[in-house]
Amino acid sequence: MASSKTVTFLEQCHVSPAASTTADLSLPLTIFDAPWIGFHVIQRLFFFNFTHNKTYFIENTIPSLKESLSLTLKHFFPLAGNLIYPSDSSGKPEIKYSIGDSISLTFAESNDDFSYLVGNDPKTAHRFYPLAPELKLASSEISGNKIVPHLALQVTLFPNSGICITCTDSHSITDANVVVGFLKAWGSVYKNKGDAELVATSSVPFLDRSALIKEREVLDRVLSIDPQSINFNLSPAVMLSENLVRASFVICEADVVKLKQSVRSKSGVAVTCAYIWICRLKAMNDVGEKVDESENVHFILSVDCRTHLDPPIASTYMGNCVAPCIATSRIGDLLRPEGLKIAAELIGDACDKRVADKEGLLKGGFISELEEVNWSRSFGAAGLVTSDVYDTDFGWGNKLEKFESISTDMDGSMSLEKSGKFEGGFEISLSMAKQKMVAFTSIFTNGLRDL
Repeated sequence: MASSKTVTFLEQCHVSPAASTTADLSLPLTIFDAPWIGFHVIQRLFFFNFTHNKTYFIENTIPSLKESLSLTLKHFFPLAGNLIYPSDSSGKPEIKYSIGDSISLTFAESNDDFSYLVGNDPKTAHRFYPLAPELKLASSEISGNKIVPHLALQVTLFPNSGICITCTDSHSITDANVVVGFLKAWGSVYKNKGDAELVATSSVPFLDRSALIKEREVLDRVLSIDPQSINFNLSPAVMLSENLVRASFVICEADVVKLKQSVRSKSGVAVTCAYIWICRLKAMNDVGEKVDESENVHFILSVDCRTHLDPPIASTYMGNCVAPCIATSRIGDLLRPEGLKIAAELIGDACDKRVADKEGLLKGGFISELEEVNWSRSFGAAGLVTSDVYDTDFGWGNKLEKFESISTDMDGSMSLEKSGKFEGGFEISLSMAKQKMVAFTSIFTNGLRDL
């Protein structure tokens, strides 16, 4: 197979769910899936320390990863299927799994510096892109329907240093809760040489969608989109500018407490998001980007709605079940001395309002709100803090060393996760042009120091 500057591909294969009584399955889209049709791919990188060489990896690790993935997919089998989008507006899109469907799995070797990639310091964003597999859009030769795969995987060895497992998904069936839950399940099956513990801990996916498709009139209207108008954007981040740099920032529990006290906020997530939002706006201002202080800007934070529906659905529900919370403010108000307090209140209020509207969640009011957003002036947090990515464990002597969501490069958002090394803290990763990153880093660091 072909090679890139830092990655040599060792093997490319397809893995199907282990044999079971599972039959073909069709699932309808829900109001929570609809906003993600045509959205860019999501690329999540999970870095683990791994002290073995290439020979050990090929002879022992690769076979075990294949076997455990197949067994994991027995429970997560819809991930091996596709989103089928009709060629004309007379049909409705659906999630389809057929026996024999599979996931693309690539094994590779990198000569890049593992310890450098898992560090927090700024580095060229393009260093990460060879680690992420592509999804390939297809069309039915008979019907012309678009066939959008859900997931592709790549496992990259850094000999004697580490392993990176990358999930690229189309977001049509998965939110962060599903993808992280799947990877944790794969880790459990690999580590325990079987799925007994996965089943015993009730971590298998919940597939029943009946509670989420009650508002048929609303759902039919949202899904009645001219298929010709949809850009199924499966392009990876590799197309982006080479001037982009990526860095991670940690806010420890003591800093979270100080931030909350400074604005009298009860929510550590809200005040952390507010702080990053303010730092980013100030960095834009410092590097001379045109900022009209009378213009509105938006911060978008997704919340997991599984526990907020009436009645709630299982935490292991397999599908999108997040809704955006949109905070809007004039730029000038956020750049004032009390800007952090304003931002934290707006974000907190937006989240409280969203989860309190249990009836409105299934009616998709958030979709019309998204249509009002000025995306050139929006910023937000990707993923879900509640997914606890750093608990992922494949039994290689440690849990997850570092997480990166490089698809945020494509929309300018950030990833926000619970810190894997500081209890009660948060880890933020984001990318910017080099000059802006220097300004942001200074503002971020000095701001915490001066609290």
